[in-house]
Amino acid sequence: MLCNAGVDFLISRDRAGRIRFAAKQSPAGAAALRARGLDPTDLSTLLVIDGARVLRRLDAALVLARYLGPGWRLLAAPGWLLPSGLRDRLYDAVATRRYRWFGKRADCRLPSEAEAARFL
Repeated sequence: MLCNAGVDFLISRDRAGRIRFAAKQSPAGAAALRARGLDPTDLSTLLVIDGARVLRRLDAALVLARYLGPGWRLLAAPGWLLPSGLRDRLYDAVATRRYRWFGKRADCRLPSEAEAARFL
């Protein structure tokens, strides 16, 4: 549920359409990860490919805020002040509780025709 909600959140707020999405196990997602020396079967965390950088966990979420406008960048800025180890522990704490807090869906929604170009 959190993954679906996150994609919905980003789509609705990234009006310029700069953020693109790919499932790690999709052909395009797996190829992008392999090209960067990453294992596409490792589904343990959020990954964001931002140019040459690959960001994980909370770092990935924080960099996404940059594409959502100045208000979101401002809200995310304090997160960058936390040491990376603390950011990772915070992300992991939410990740281990996400199903309890946000629920779990058996399936993912399909993108609308207007959204389809945003998915690799």
